[in-house]
Amino acid sequence: MSPSLHVSLFSVLTHARDKVRLWLYLEGYSSREIDRLKCTILNARPDAEVGFIQLDLGVFKAFRPFYGSYLPYARLLLPEVIPAERFLYLDADTLCTADCRFLMDLDLGDSIVGMRSEGPVSSVRDRDLLIASGMSEDDLAYNSGVIVFDGRKWREESVGERILEFGRKNSAYLFTADQVCLNAVLKGRIAPLAYSWNECVHPVGSGERGQETALLGRSAIYHFLGNPKPWDIGAFLFSPGWPLFARYVSRSRTWDEVARHYIRRDSVERAWRLRRNYSAAWKGSFSKKPS
Repeated sequence: MSPSLHVSLFSVLTHARDKVRLWLYLEGYSSREIDRLKCTILNARPDAEVGFIQLDLGVFKAFRPFYGSYLPYARLLLPEVIPAERFLYLDADTLCTADCRFLMDLDLGDSIVGMRSEGPVSSVRDRDLLIASGMSEDDLAYNSGVIVFDGRKWREESVGERILEFGRKNSAYLFTADQVCLNAVLKGRIAPLAYSWNECVHPVGSGERGQETALLGRSAIYHFLGNPKPWDIGAFLFSPGWPLFARYVSRSRTWDEVARHYIRRDSVERAWRLRRNYSAAWKGSFSKKPS
């Protein structure tokens, strides 16, 4: 289990002023790993309610997998299994520094979800498919790492079925998996969230903006995009997100999870697969000019 999940959950709970109900989908984890995660949750918030959900990812077998996995599509099933009119979805590579209650009370108007813009369609990887689906180059595309769901509207308007139909028809072009499905099917029905609720932090050397935001402390939710992640082996040497992540590892008392992660075989194999990303980050950390 990645230490990011421990830190992400702890950060949400420790800043929440109201009681929190968590819904977790944990695939492929041992009972020991789940027990340790429960300890992190109770350490942050003893009164937190935790529910475990089962999802059938087999419905996405006709879709293009995202780096060999169908897990990113799981969020598209949540409104059908979580019995709530409004709920907040967070990626496991996010970290909260503020109470998320504001998002639960946000007026979505006629929109079905709330998401943070990534910029115009013309600038995103799924440009061609989004334009083919009826969007213009000037329309906004949205990031799916933080989503405010109106579950009632989603179910009433059969959004899940529409997404399955879209995905099956366009399987070969789902480069950003669930994200392109949401943008295409819900065009015109996505309420924009402020950037502070999904501040993207990219690795040094990625060429993306937002490399220093983790050090500023001005946003409510940080989203660690790209590779390597702050918790990847050796990433503490050059990850702009490491200081913030390490602070919450200390607060959550989960350094043991980081240590376990470092010595896992799959973590070492992941680091090897990402060797080009590591090289770019290493070079970027040396070439960065002082401001």
